[in-house]
Amino acid sequence: MARTGRPRLRLLLLRYLVVALGYHKAYGSSAPKDRVVTVTEYQDAILTCKTPKQTPSSRLEWKKLGDDVSFVYYQQALKGDFKDRAEMRNFNIRIKNVTRNDAGKYRCEVSAPSEQGQNLEEDTVILEVLGNVQTFVTTATQPVLIPTQP
Repeated sequence: MARTGRPRLRLLLLRYLVVALGYHKAYGSSAPKDRVVTVTEYQDAILTCKTPKQTPSSRLEWKKLGDDVSFVYYQQALKGDFKDRAEMRNFNIRIKNVTRNDAGKYRCEVSAPSEQGQNLEEDTVILEVLGNVQTFVTTATQPVLIPTQP
């Protein structure tokens, strides 16, 4: 008698899980592959957020990923050292005067209310920053000081 009750209990548990998962209100998608943006140091970089559903009521966040996740754009404002050298263009971010410290993986997250609940989509971009290498040839007989930054 105990054996006939177990399959029924398993079936009830399975039905409960299906129903519970069906009521989950957040859903979304992410871009399949990270895109790479490569710029030379001290130039500008534009990181594009490629999510399919961007509406005026969408909430946008940009984060720099790593050991410590840091906000770049949060609650409709640029954060940290990006405040003074970045600007938002729709859902994209333009970083001015990029340095090697800016290199890394960035993620944009777009969430918006929908009929099914809260829709969350995300996209990641890898920013590669190349060193600003300049080659000079000189025939000067005196020492020459060459600045490395513009």
